[in-house]
Order: sequence, then structure tokens, then C-alpha cells
Amino acid sequence: MKALPMLTSCCLALGLLASAAQAADAVSAAKAAQLTPIGSVYLQGVPGGPQQVDALIARQAAAKGAGYYRINSVQESQSKSSWHATATLYR
Repeated sequence: MKALPMLTSCCLALGLLASAAQAADAVSAAKAAQLTPIGSVYLQGVPGGPQQVDALIARQAAAKGAGYYRINSVQESQSKSSWHATATLYR
């Protein structure tokens, strides 16, 4: 039974590595000005913290064919249990 939590942790870590390999990259405002915007992402109710928001935006950007993204806003909900964010996607 002790092996189950360890196996679960390893599977989660491998899943995060696999999704990170497919994620888009964050860019600065200066770099974004040189790229072509292709859309946006709006997230609501993301549990965790800013790092989880960033990772989710990166995955969604890649899923929509964007190579880059710039986060416009990140805000903690009033209940402080989730986050909201907006980002612009670029090629």
C-alpha cells in the first residue's frame, strides 16, 4: 500500500513534464509587440496559485496553436480559493 502514493506521485510528475514540453512560452511586452496576436484565453476558477495559472495558460495557448502568450491579468477570487486570468496568444 505504501507504493501506491509513490506511484501516483511519479505518474503526476511525468504528466507535468509531458505537458510542459508541449506548452507555449511566456513573452515580455517588447517581444509581444513583434509577434502576431492570434487570440486570447480567459480562465476562471483556477485552483492553486499563480504558477498553476501560468502553466494552464501555457498549455491552452499551445492547444490553440500559439507558440507564445502574454498574461494581461491575474487576480485572486474574493473567496481566495481560486484565480482568474486573461492572456493574449501570439504566433
